[in-house]
Amino acid sequence: MKKQDQASEFAAIEQLLVHYAQLSEEQQAIIAQKRLVGRKTPTEWLALLERLIRYDAERGKVVGVSKPKAWRNHGFNIGCYGFGIMFFGALILFFLVDNFPIPWWSIPAFIGLGLLSILILWNTPQARYYRQMDRKLNKAIEADVPDFLRNLVAPLLVILKEEMKPQALLTLRVDMRSRQYKSGADSVLKRNHRFASGYTLQGSDFSQHEWVMLTGRLHEGTHFQYRLTDEVIKRRLRKSKRKGYKYKDKYKIKQIQHLRLSLPTARYQVKKLPPSPKGPWQMALTEEAERRVLKVKSQKRSKSLDTIDLDKGPTLREVFALLNRAYSFVVEKK
Repeated sequence: MKKQDQASEFAAIEQLLVHYAQLSEEQQAIIAQKRLVGRKTPTEWLALLERLIRYDAERGKVVGVSKPKAWRNHGFNIGCYGFGIMFFGALILFFLVDNFPIPWWSIPAFIGLGLLSILILWNTPQARYYRQMDRKLNKAIEADVPDFLRNLVAPLLVILKEEMKPQALLTLRVDMRSRQYKSGADSVLKRNHRFASGYTLQGSDFSQHEWVMLTGRLHEGTHFQYRLTDEVIKRRLRKSKRKGYKYKDKYKIKQIQHLRLSLPTARYQVKKLPPSPKGPWQMALTEEAERRVLKVKSQKRSKSLDTIDLDKGPTLREVFALLNRAYSFVVEKK
């Protein structure tokens, strides 16, 4: 690696950590706790997330630089120096042992000299600098903000900023933590159920996680709530083999978008809804005092956690499809 490139990469890491230190305590707490809960105007939410999103974009460019390779190369060189001293010392002793008496302490002396050289090189300014940068890069890697905060939540806030009154409050809840599983939640299959593939069910875990929730009021009086959740069933399977057992996990995943619109009856009416059989779309309408509540649910199924990835989806296009589905049955009164 060229020293100029290495210096620029280290400078980028230093600059990233400076930007992290400039974040407010609330923003740093969001990164550390991986949770965002509160009630603010869309403008205040965007101001809070703007620097977080900018920091995460810079972090994505810095994380993965070749600085760890430079540190490994330097550590390898230190080890080679110490090993070279011990190797050549042993080689010299091997040629001299037939002609000269070698004291018993010479071999431990060469080993100690090699270890001492490693210790000295380990504490050189360059080695200490590399270790310091290694710790800083690890800190930057841990300070991660999931991409769906930038790709999904922030664009929704920009849209709601235009659709809500300037002082209207928006309740936002984002849970960026990993899924938590509970055992024994599979009500479909019993333990030791045998599949056609020869595997038997040993147990199952269930996870239901709410990633995003937004609740507020539009400028024309409609109350709305948007929720993004997923449900995961993880089944542990076992198959007898000639030498022991073979194990694997199977998943059933549903990623669900929920939209609830509470429409003022004085302004809107709702067309007759089509029947909602089991499928990707489900709709329901209920009547409340001076309001009609329209609920729309869209779900996506998968058997792999890689395809249900919040950094890949749902996209804004899928959210707009949900909104378009709901408002296609809403008619404004004349």
